[in-house]
Amino acid sequence: MESESNLKRVSAEALKAECLRLRYAELLVKPEVFPSENNWEYIIANRMDGLGPILYRKYLVSVLMPEKDRSIYHTVTIREFPRYLRAVSREHALETVYDDTTSDREAFVKLVYDCDLFDASRILDIARGGDVALAVDLLKAFQPEYTHDDEIAMRRLHAFLTSLPELGRIETRRGLLGSERRYICPAGHSNKAEGEYCSHEDCRLDIYGLTPEQNESIGEFGTRIDALANLL
Repeated sequence: MESESNLKRVSAEALKAECLRLRYAELLVKPEVFPSENNWEYIIANRMDGLGPILYRKYLVSVLMPEKDRSIYHTVTIREFPRYLRAVSREHALETVYDDTTSDREAFVKLVYDCDLFDASRILDIARGGDVALAVDLLKAFQPEYTHDDEIAMRRLHAFLTSLPELGRIETRRGLLGSERRYICPAGHSNKAEGEYCSHEDCRLDIYGLTPEQNESIGEFGTRIDALANLL
């Protein structure tokens, strides 16, 4: 009897597409090479997993370039890369985008929102890595669908964000007129002890290093988890 591997069939079109994917991967390594509009259409139509990291670099180069210096290829890349992320497998899209969260934080966050790339486990890794602000920025993003495992991952993320260590402190300062308790925020600003947030307008951090808006986002995220639990 033929083995299962011998029974597998590959169409001519699939073979042609794989040959082109390998060719694209070879060419796109060159910094000066960008896909044309026709290239993008073919890549997206054939859902070419595997090109994500290379195309993401092209996207970041294009986004970071001053608009006046962009060529048509940069403009097309900015437009088409999100379409690529929506076309390929979710796992490949997640691996591609979360692999570089720092080159352009704003571009990264926009992709997560625009392409429904919320992933609680990866965002928890970001928070545990010390970038709590970036993790909170992603809380209002969505993913296409949810399972019970996703709910568990979301609860872990929420638990981490609601049990952060204290970065600021309450201290007693002694002066000629007696002692006074002061809240020293994580940025080092001195405030009245009864204030929950730093009074400096460009700071406003609580003792855990969060702003009022960030705490509101975390609270809304908790509500979303409860809503998801009701539906599962």
